[in-house]
Amino acid sequence: MKAAGVLIVRHGCILSLWREDGGGAGLPCGTVEPGESPEDAAIREAREETGFEVALEGVPYVAMDGPCEVTIFRGRITGGAWLESGEGTPCWEEPAVLVGRSAAFAAFNRGLLAWAGIGIGPERPRLLVDMDGVLAGFEERRAEVMRSRGAPWVPVEEITEFYGAEVYRRRFGEAAAVAADRLMREPGFFAALPAVPGGLEAVQRLAARWEVRICSSPLRGVPGCMEEKRAWLAAHLGEDWARAAILTRHKARIGGDVLVDDRPDFKRLIAEAGECRPRWEHLLFRRPWNRASKVHDAVAEGWPEVERWAERRAERRAEQAERRAGQAAAG
Repeated sequence: MKAAGVLIVRHGCILSLWREDGGGAGLPCGTVEPGESPEDAAIREAREETGFEVALEGVPYVAMDGPCEVTIFRGRITGGAWLESGEGTPCWEEPAVLVGRSAAFAAFNRGLLAWAGIGIGPERPRLLVDMDGVLAGFEERRAEVMRSRGAPWVPVEEITEFYGAEVYRRRFGEAAAVAADRLMREPGFFAALPAVPGGLEAVQRLAARWEVRICSSPLRGVPGCMEEKRAWLAAHLGEDWARAAILTRHKARIGGDVLVDDRPDFKRLIAEAGECRPRWEHLLFRRPWNRASKVHDAVAEGWPEVERWAERRAERRAEQAERRAGQAAAG
């Protein structure tokens, strides 16, 4: 059996794929089909799994992973765009993630990175942070625009359902609900969302002890939503944050310690959808539409509480690591 893939590095991070089956993070890689060369297979797998066209460079790395001979080529992106496929969710990852606790094929990746001369730093605890309703004011923007157009609108504190258009339907009828829903499909809507107070400053402070990654779901059927989200992050936090963001409709696939998200009963919904079991704890970011949530691991009433909770968690992790190191030294 043979497989082939590609190693692409940008800004110290590696083009990676979080597997659909919950198997963890790995390189774009797959089986070499009958009659196919390893080169063609690597290019095809990159296209199918990430959406990018790639060019291969140099002499490949060839090694056995169990019974499978795996060929990995260095490469560079020549075209295409992000694609979330049935195989998994593509994103940029630090080298440590590909050999850490959430990695697929960690031992193989360690040898590959050594061959490529890529240093592996420590794997930090990871905090995943949602955008809409947590960092960016989705319902705030909707209310602002509806009010400015003289249309019926609902104050944010009265949006008591996760899908806010349903509140518009109950209060004002079908036409108002359609208008409220259509609004978010207009070009520029996501790029113009206001920042949730305290969020931008908090994630930058948290990044001192955590690997903080923005993890947000682009809306289906909304052309440009993904690009607008990255543009919003670049404008408010900088290009590095925008580049590192993980935009996916399948957050359960993504490895992390904690997900800060405003979606109520998220883990129950994931289980009902038959998705893989998430590795993260769900820290529910309290908003009016999730007051009735029953399935979450903890609750934060705003960004100051998120920071206090994360600080306590980081301190506990440090104490546990110190105890393990002491036990190992004692034999």
